[in-house]
Amino acid sequence: MKDITEKKIAEAALAESERSKSVLLSHLPGMAYRCQYDREWSMDFISEGCYELTGYRPERLLNNKELSFNDIIAPEYQEVLWQQWAKNLKTRQSFKAEYEIVAANGERKWVLEMGQGIFDDAGNVEALEGIIIDITDRRKFELELTYAGGHDSSTGLYNYCSLQSFMESGKLKNECSKSALILLKLNKLSAIYSTYGYSFTEKAVKDIANKLSAFVSDSRLLFRIFSDKLVFYITDYRSRQELETFCEAVIAALNKTQIMLVIGCGIGVAELNQCGCDTNKAIINALEAAKRANENSVFGYYFVDDKLIAAISRAAEIQNDLISIANGAGKSSIFLEYQPILGLKNNTIDGFEALVRMQSEKLGRIAPLEFISVAERTQLIVPLGLQIMRKACTFLRRLQLSGYGKTTIGVNISAIQFFRAEFVDDIIKIIEETKVDPSKLCIEITESIFLGNYDDINAKLAFLRNMGIKVSIDDFGVGYSSLAREGELNIDYLKIDKVFIDKLLRVTPDKAIAGDIIAIAHRRGHRVVAEGVEHELQLKYLAKHHCDYIQGFLFSKPLAEEDAFALLAKINHASC
Repeated sequence: MKDITEKKIAEAALAESERSKSVLLSHLPGMAYRCQYDREWSMDFISEGCYELTGYRPERLLNNKELSFNDIIAPEYQEVLWQQWAKNLKTRQSFKAEYEIVAANGERKWVLEMGQGIFDDAGNVEALEGIIIDITDRRKFELELTYAGGHDSSTGLYNYCSLQSFMESGKLKNECSKSALILLKLNKLSAIYSTYGYSFTEKAVKDIANKLSAFVSDSRLLFRIFSDKLVFYITDYRSRQELETFCEAVIAALNKTQIMLVIGCGIGVAELNQCGCDTNKAIINALEAAKRANENSVFGYYFVDDKLIAAISRAAEIQNDLISIANGAGKSSIFLEYQPILGLKNNTIDGFEALVRMQSEKLGRIAPLEFISVAERTQLIVPLGLQIMRKACTFLRRLQLSGYGKTTIGVNISAIQFFRAEFVDDIIKIIEETKVDPSKLCIEITESIFLGNYDDINAKLAFLRNMGIKVSIDDFGVGYSSLAREGELNIDYLKIDKVFIDKLLRVTPDKAIAGDIIAIAHRRGHRVVAEGVEHELQLKYLAKHHCDYIQGFLFSKPLAEEDAFALLAKINHASC
């Protein structure tokens, strides 16, 4: 009698192995295979998953009975896969590839194949083994992500990332010399957002995009690079005249869109040979051109030229300098000059207005209007404003310690600074640090501040005045405030704008309104400063109408700190 226990155990183990393999293969999202290394990929074994993956029963493919696996592979991948297998087998590397197959119902599916070669002792390929799994859903998701990454969701237009890709491709093909960006800036789109909401505005932009799509061709692509900015990327144009004609055609089309008559549109044209096919530089240049395009009209176009490029470069240099100054780095700097304010009652200096100046390492002295506009546009006015306030208060402290305790210092405050939640706390902190008398500090604000919530603004001014800080309305008469409401403002001083002072030289005294402004301000308990006084005739008029103070070149230009002290010593008697 023969013991067959070990045989039974082996058979049971084999059966269990086959069962486990069958379970594994049945749950595979695809199929396992063993095939010959030939052009048809002749199948020796193929799992049941073949049917779900391809729509063909395994037996139809075994030994190429009805068709080969190569027949299922999409034609454009057949030679690629053969070459890749040959390369991997040569170095005995495992194989991995993604490609498309055509199922029995004609549907194209993406599959991932992972396999390896089986070699005999002589190193010859006996067979190939591996798995092929369905990745159609994954590839579809990837394609959707790719589309979303390159397109604007509302309009379906290409987005900024796509513009970069197209321009980079054009650069590689040396197409920059005959390419241009035409940027359309929808000027008042933010106002439409605020009034009618997101859905209405996006629909309006979509309608505009649809109308502009009529101009799209192989050499004219349309992009939405920002909510209010559309761009045509034009290649292979022949002349500047062609670009001008195109801009005029676009304007004519937009003119027929009712809402565009409200929104308005500036068109900036940047020829790419001017910016080395740099996407960012081209957009910056085109945007600046668009801003200039419709200064005097609803629609207009403007070409980037050398003058504009120089202005953009200068603004960028100023911005970089201001960033360095705000961070306490670099050799550029801001400093203060002080223009005296003369009291007409006793002809003594009542105070100074602190005026900020900028010295650029590269550009030299920069005009205040130029660098302040850059600072406000970039929000750098906030850290720079703190530096200005600290410098002014340091000067004020020096005045107090030198016996000029009654002298005031006025500091200009922008709306951006004023509306910050931290504004009052910042002022208090600087006052405490410099140990100045707050009653000798005056903040000067413009009328434009009152375009915000009038009551909240006036309440903040009242808080500052309760601390002892003086408040002055600068450039009065050319902005928002009216004489009728001037009495409601929590202010101490009213500074008449230079425009009204200049008119004293051109009109007869009975037609000048500066005297009326002074009288009304006095009735409301406010003192008046006349700005920009440069002639004796102006001074006589102001003195006759009881103006409290004057400021201007007739008395003194803005002075460096030491010169301000010298003039103060000359005009006033030092007193504690």
